[in-house]
Amino acid sequence: MRCANLFSLYSEKELRDVKTEGMFFAVGGNGASTQIYYSKDGISWSGNVSPGLNQELYSVTYGNGIYVACGRHSGQGAICYSYNGKKWYGPVAITTSTELNAVAYGNGKFVAVKSSSEIYTSTDGKSWSEPITIDGLAVNIVNITFAIGKFVAVGNGGKVYYSYNGKLWSGPYVIGSNTMTGVTYGDDKFVVVDGQNNVFISKNGISWTGPYSTGGSDTTLKITCGDKFYLIGDDNNNVFYSADGVSWTIVALTCNVANSVAYGNGIYLVGDQNGDIYYSYDCKNWKGPISLTGATNITDIHYSNIDAAYPSP
Repeated sequence: MRCANLFSLYSEKELRDVKTEGMFFAVGGNGASTQIYYSKDGISWSGNVSPGLNQELYSVTYGNGIYVACGRHSGQGAICYSYNGKKWYGPVAITTSTELNAVAYGNGKFVAVKSSSEIYTSTDGKSWSEPITIDGLAVNIVNITFAIGKFVAVGNGGKVYYSYNGKLWSGPYVIGSNTMTGVTYGDDKFVVVDGQNNVFISKNGISWTGPYSTGGSDTTLKITCGDKFYLIGDDNNNVFYSADGVSWTIVALTCNVANSVAYGNGIYLVGDQNGDIYYSYDCKNWKGPISLTGATNITDIHYSNIDAAYPSP
């Protein structure tokens, strides 16, 4: 199974020219402060870096030699950025209301999304465009990913949108009736999950099949793709894994809300509201918790496989 963060941003030659090791980044916050952590193996973590935002971080990504995290600062949507993963700059306020829900990188651009159908783009993580409004302010955009040359964004009302450049968007493609909470790409397909345990699959981000049920009963949250399985967390203590996105198996952890999920370098990770990390090599047997110093809520974990992206010692 091939994952978007390993293959969609770089050519095969570029991948051959770099090591396939990488770095995990975990971000979070408690409404009064934010934290960023990093790890090479997903088990030993460093950081507790404060990037300057005073409320929460919800998403982090990497592209073009820059790390970008987004969230909320003094009631405004804001981002912070870093060149080495240790020293962060910001906050950069790019919207005057609510938070930025997620950020992704592709085709030379960062794209950040928020509620009320607004999208922002940047080439350097510092200077951001004026808001791009899609669908007449009729959707809250919850999450975004990039793969096979396009951004795919999901939101409430079962709506999905796609764009090649982050500015011109097509959609909505209504694939359900609930809020779509997570989107990923792997094994040559996009996979979306909504908040009601329904999964949808598409080869191109336009034509979708589903729903396929996870079999759970709590609110399902984010989704990631690994080498063998897709992985979903929910707002209780459960995770769900699947080899094809259709048939799912549930595993109960001891965590407090499986907020964030990630995969990289052979290991699956879950971050929870206690600031703890759980890890597994097969999605079936889990170890943890690993408590991150000073962490209160892990809202997102991102893996970058580019060796040059390592924080300097």
